[in-house]
Amino acid sequence: MAIAVMINAGISIFAVGMMSLLFMPMMYDLAYEQDYWNTAPTDQLIIRDNLYSIFLILPAFLIGAIILWAYKAVTRNTQVF
Repeated sequence: MAIAVMINAGISIFAVGMMSLLFMPMMYDLAYEQDYWNTAPTDQLIIRDNLYSIFLILPAFLIGAIILWAYKAVTRNTQVF
């Protein structure tokens, strides 16, 4: 059971890494390379920067959730009454 959980966790972490490598250039292009942002109000620029920061930190939270799930799955106790 523990080996299967570790394999699943490894595949999940790899998938999160690949997702961030594939989609972050697209997010950067949408956030900073579009001509729309040259004339956008300051409030929209603040929202854009906050959303981009959230997308930058999201893989770290996902990897943390995967590690927590793997730990909880491996250390689960079975109680028989």
